[in-house]
Amino acid sequence: MIIVVRLLLAEPGFGNSKKSGRKFTMPCGQKTNPLPATGVAAALCYYSVIISLLLRAVAIPKKTRDRILAAALELFNERGEARVTTNHIAAYLGISPGNLYYHFRNKNDIVRCIFKQYCAHLTKSFTPATGSASASPALWFHYLDAVFYVMWEFRFFHANLEDILRRDPQLHAQYLEVQRRLEGHLQAQLREFNARKVLAVPEQDIATLAQTLTLMVSCWVSYRRMQLLQPCIIQAVLYEGMVRVLILLKPYFHENKGLELDQVLAHYHALAASPGDPFHK
Repeated sequence: MIIVVRLLLAEPGFGNSKKSGRKFTMPCGQKTNPLPATGVAAALCYYSVIISLLLRAVAIPKKTRDRILAAALELFNERGEARVTTNHIAAYLGISPGNLYYHFRNKNDIVRCIFKQYCAHLTKSFTPATGSASASPALWFHYLDAVFYVMWEFRFFHANLEDILRRDPQLHAQYLEVQRRLEGHLQAQLREFNARKVLAVPEQDIATLAQTLTLMVSCWVSYRRMQLLQPCIIQAVLYEGMVRVLILLKPYFHENKGLELDQVLAHYHALAASPGDPFHK
């Protein structure tokens, strides 16, 4: 907006009521009657220029903003969120720190925006399924792959969860709300599995089981980092966590689903033992 105002002020005749007899071409191309080159007339004359500059000013920051978020997520995951500063992110992108601060107030602001992406994936992936499809093994793979995706793409968040939440009360409150919704969805899915004779979880155990499963997913990365001398989380470690999720569910699987459960377990055991990443291929 400042750029637009300066351009208008610099234009010859802008605000000069003594100049007249000048014809203006409107954005639609229609000629107007001679008007004095007052501030209003000049502003109308340059309407299309203003719109073009404003749209450009909006589009460029949006693109840069997305690049900053993508770079921050990559660096947080590779190096650990605590070891990455806004200067590191700016240098990685080849932009000035001032450019970064134009879009984000500080690193916590960046983390909050990445957390919104995290929440969007959770909302999209963990909406309870109903009907006959909920009894299909394909749905089990969908949920487990969604668990893997969230754990892998946002592993920095799970690896340093306590510290990130402790220093940002606003984010902590948002996280607790997301966890409550997630546990609610999980309880609804467990009840649906009961209804479809996939699981046989006593009603009094559903809330506790949902909380335990959420705890496993949220804390597995942090727990495994503490077990490693060089705390580098690889994909196989996350698949190990998915196997633990299935083990927690195994006692509750309906007797008619035992064979299918064994097949699912074998699948994720194989992924946990593989150095590659079949999920993304």
